[in-house]
Amino acid sequence: MRVLAISIIAVLAAGAAQASERLSNEDYTKLGRCAGLAVAAGQDAHPYQSRLQSERSNRLGEALLGAQNARRNAQKEFRSANAETRERLNQELSETCAALRV
Repeated sequence: MRVLAISIIAVLAAGAAQASERLSNEDYTKLGRCAGLAVAAGQDAHPYQSRLQSERSNRLGEALLGAQNARRNAQKEFRSANAETRERLNQELSETCAALRV
């Protein structure tokens, strides 16, 4: 009986840890933007794309569409940006986006 109780507690703790690692819908949209910036900047977008894919099953249609739109808009923004704006976008990619890669 004691072993069963310990097993249940361990399973619940593991589930809680997974839930806390899951991105919010807002962060999922930011991750889509990061993927778009990386592609447009010619950088490796694979870490962002992999995380988007792994988090996909946890999302409703609205969140998925938000990430797709953010990705597309980021690519357009980067491609049409002047040098100063590109510098700001590259900084966003190396700071804000780096935190979401993990």
